[in-house]
Amino acid sequence: MHRCRLVLVCTVVLILSATISGCTVPSFGQSTPAGVLREYVLAYNGGDAATIHALLLPRSHPASQGQYTEQSIVGILNQTRYEEGIRIADYTILEQEMADDEAFLRVRVTWETGDGSRVVTDHDVAMLRYQGAWKLTDLLLPTTPGEIV
Repeated sequence: MHRCRLVLVCTVVLILSATISGCTVPSFGQSTPAGVLREYVLAYNGGDAATIHALLLPRSHPASQGQYTEQSIVGILNQTRYEEGIRIADYTILEQEMADDEAFLRVRVTWETGDGSRVVTDHDVAMLRYQGAWKLTDLLLPTTPGEIV
């Protein structure tokens, strides 16, 4: 019994030490481009501007396509998600190319509008590995024209 407590205490101390020392493990979603896309879709549908902002390449990076702040993302989400009622109903990765620290995904997105209709559009999604995690170079947003389904 005493040995079990000792093992438990040692385990807790190790976990706390790793946490306090700043050891971080990238989330599963940022370890692959497909995982980042999944996190983005969940954040977009949930209206989570902070997560979307965290998934983007920093604005200071030369490859960043947008000059988005977290506040500007909130405005975009307010318009597309809440005023227009658009959400991502489904998506399929049609093509994925990776080379070193670059990834390119061709994605077919089914957008659901506020009235329940669905529009299917294809998007090119580019990502770069930045500080050990995959980051989007731009936002994935509804576009027209698309195929109404």
